[in-house]
Amino acid sequence: MKTIEIKQSIEIDSEATEQIEYLCENIISNIKGEKIISITSCKNREGKTFISLQTARELARRKNKVLYVFADFRKVMVYGRNVFKGILEILRGEMSLVHGIYQTDITNMDIIFSGEEINDKDNDFSIENVNKLFNSLKESYDYIIVDTPTIGMTLADDIIYTCSDTAILVLKKNNDSRRLINRVIKMIEDRRCSILGVVINEWNEKIKRKKEKKNH
Repeated sequence: MKTIEIKQSIEIDSEATEQIEYLCENIISNIKGEKIISITSCKNREGKTFISLQTARELARRKNKVLYVFADFRKVMVYGRNVFKGILEILRGEMSLVHGIYQTDITNMDIIFSGEEINDKDNDFSIENVNKLFNSLKESYDYIIVDTPTIGMTLADDIIYTCSDTAILVLKKNNDSRRLINRVIKMIEDRRCSILGVVINEWNEKIKRKKEKKNH
C-alpha cells in the first residue's frame, strides 16, 4: 500500500488543535455505532476539507482506525503533483478496493481519493453500489470521514449523503444566511441523513489576519 505524506501539510497551532479535540470529543460522545460521517458546507471555500482532514487526524490520534474519503467528484485532488485513482475507478470495476486505499504518514489514518478525472455524468453511481462500497469499508474502519461538496450539485453527491450515517455542516463565520443554512440542513435530512452538528470555521480568517499583521 503506497504511503501519502500529508502530516506536515495539515499542521495547526495549539488553539486550533484544542477546538478540533473538542469537536472529536463531541463526535465520539454522540455517535453510537455510526461510522460514516459526511462533512459539507453551504458554499465553496468555507473550510470543509480543512475540518475533514483535521477531524480524521484527531480521531486517528485517539487510536481509532480512520479513513478520510475525498468525495468531491467535481474536483481532482492533487498531492505532491500526483493524481490518484479512487472511488470512480472502483465503482467502474477498473480497480479493486484494496488498491484504491492509501496509507498516510499519520498512524491509523488512510485515505481514498475521488479519482483521476472529474465526474460529470453520474452514470457510475447508484445507491446500491455506493452502499456496497461503504459497507465494505465499515468492516475495516472505526470512522469514515467523507469530504463532500455542497449538497444538490450532482446526483453523485446526493447518493453519498443517502449512504452516510450522519453529517456535519461547516460554516464560515458571517458568510451564510439563516435561510440558506436551513435549506441545506433540510436537503441533507431529506436524504435520510441526520445532522450531527454545525461547525463555525474561523481558521482561514485567523491565517488572513496573521498575514496582514506580518505585512504591516
